[in-house]
Amino acid sequence: MRWLVFLAATLFATSVTADNLLINPDFDLDPTIPGNGWSTVGTGSFLWIQSGGDPAPPSARTSQVGDESMILFQCVAVTGGLTLDFSSRSYTHSSSVPAHNGVSLSVFPTTDCSGAPIETVIADQNSVPGWYMRERIGYITPPNTLGARIELFSEANGANNDISWDHVILTSQVTAAEASTWGGVKTLFR
Repeated sequence: MRWLVFLAATLFATSVTADNLLINPDFDLDPTIPGNGWSTVGTGSFLWIQSGGDPAPPSARTSQVGDESMILFQCVAVTGGLTLDFSSRSYTHSSSVPAHNGVSLSVFPTTDCSGAPIETVIADQNSVPGWYMRERIGYITPPNTLGARIELFSEANGANNDISWDHVILTSQVTAAEASTWGGVKTLFR
């Protein structure tokens, strides 16, 4: 009987990752076409690259020079008190100091991510040659959060910045108990 109680406690304490909240997170559809999940703001170029990506093609690419900067973003409805994980694979084709790029998450008191963000957290701002995982795990949304906007940003800052992006993830951690129904839990112990 003790092992049954231990198994139940372990089951309920185990974290299960939910589905990706994003539309077209691997850029399988052309992100430059409205309705395929992604929007941009800023200057420079934004392209759909069918010949490269990680873990597989296609990918998206932002390119900026001089004073150009761009954000590739997507907004999703969330609630306060969620634990969110977010990440993206990126490839720095060319970047020179003081150019920088990275992945951030801004949370808003509105479902459409309008107005001023409540908070912005950054996963990574490194410029690394080759494919690189930028991630942040365990961010807890403030209580009044209704929307979250993931941003892939690229800023030339007087230099050159050419970055590919792929496999973008935004998930909410849920416990096994939250992911199960009572009927499913009862079935385990029959």
